[in-house]
Amino acid sequence: MVICNSLYYTVSFLVLWLGVLHMPKGLGLAGAGRRFLEVFGVMYVGSQASKLPRAAGMLMLAPLVGRVMEALQTALHLQSSQAVFNVILAVCSTAAFGTYGCIILAWA
Repeated sequence: MVICNSLYYTVSFLVLWLGVLHMPKGLGLAGAGRRFLEVFGVMYVGSQASKLPRAAGMLMLAPLVGRVMEALQTALHLQSSQAVFNVILAVCSTAAFGTYGCIILAWA
């Protein structure tokens, strides 16, 4: 679920920011931050509207995710599936927030 949500939010952010809403460059840091909050609001509404299909997709992918987590646990020599989840959470969070930060700084 963490992977799907972070992927959804990151891709929808990029689509909205770069394609749909045509953000002008040179907004300044405060202006880019305000625009980020506007885009995030639109993303949140979209995530609520698409919640059921995304949940169904996550349920269908659950067996595959379980096998991938077992493989990662073995490959990374981790003690538990909780440790694998923590690694996945850290990677997804870093990628998502890094993307948001880079885009905001590029448009500031």
